[in-house]
Amino acid sequence: MVAAFIGYTFIFSQKTVYNIPQQTSKTKIESVISVTGFDMSVINIFQKFSKKNQFIDELMVFISKNSFFKGGLLLIVFWWLWFPPNHQDTSKRRVKIILGLLSGFFAIFIGRVLVLCMPFRVRPINNPDLHLMLPYGTDNIGLDKLSSFPSDHAVLFYAIATSIFLIARKAGIVAFIYTLVFITFSRVYLGFHYATDVIVGALIGISVSYFIFNNKFAQKIGEKIQSLSIRKSQFFYPAFFIISFELANLFEDMRASITFITHNS
Repeated sequence: MVAAFIGYTFIFSQKTVYNIPQQTSKTKIESVISVTGFDMSVINIFQKFSKKNQFIDELMVFISKNSFFKGGLLLIVFWWLWFPPNHQDTSKRRVKIILGLLSGFFAIFIGRVLVLCMPFRVRPINNPDLHLMLPYGTDNIGLDKLSSFPSDHAVLFYAIATSIFLIARKAGIVAFIYTLVFITFSRVYLGFHYATDVIVGALIGISVSYFIFNNKFAQKIGEKIQSLSIRKSQFFYPAFFIISFELANLFEDMRASITFITHNS
C-alpha cells in the first residue's frame, strides 16, 4: 500500500504535456501527462526493437496470452515443493507453501482493489499521445478497460516468486528471473503497462508475501490448513488444484463466470 501511494504520488505529479509528432524510427517521445521520464526512457528503448523481428514480437504476444507460461509454471513449483525427495519432514515446508498460496490470493485481491480505486491511468497501448509503433500481433489484442496502474500481473507473480524464495532460495531466484523475463518484461514491451506499473506492482507483491510469511496469525491459519490437508485430504487436494489453477490465470475464468451470471440474472 505504501509503495502504491508513493508510486501514485510520483507518477500523477507529472503534469506537463507535450505535442508529440507521429512516432518514427528517428523520433523520440519526450513526455506525456502522467508518464514519468523513466517510463519514457523505457518506451523509447523498446520502440527501437518494435516490429524489427516478427518472431520475437509474436513470441511476446504468445507468452502474454498463455496462462501456462505466465503463471502455470510458477504454480507447478509449489506442487513440486509439496512432495520433497527422500521422505523429508514436510510439515514446516507445507505450511510455508500454504502461506505462499494465501500470499498470492491476498496479493491479487489488493492489486485489483488498487486498480479499481486509484486514479485511472490509461495503458500505453491505448494512449494516443504516445503514437506507439506496436509490435506485430498486438493490434487486435483484447485488453480489459481497467487502469494500467499498478500491474496486477506484477503484484501476483512477484508475490508468488517471493513465496517460493522464502521456501527454497535457489528455486526462488529462478522464479524471480522467470517472472522478470517471461511475465513482466513482455507486458511492458507490448505496451500493456508502463515500467513504473510493474515496479510498483512488484514491490506490493513482495511486501504482501513477506508480511504473510512473518505474521503469526497467518502462520496459525497455515498450520490449521496443513492439519486439514492430512485429515481431509479428499477435500484439500481438489481445493489446492483449483486455487493453483485460478492463481495461474489471475482468476480469469472465475471473473468471466461472475460476469456471465451477473449479466444474465
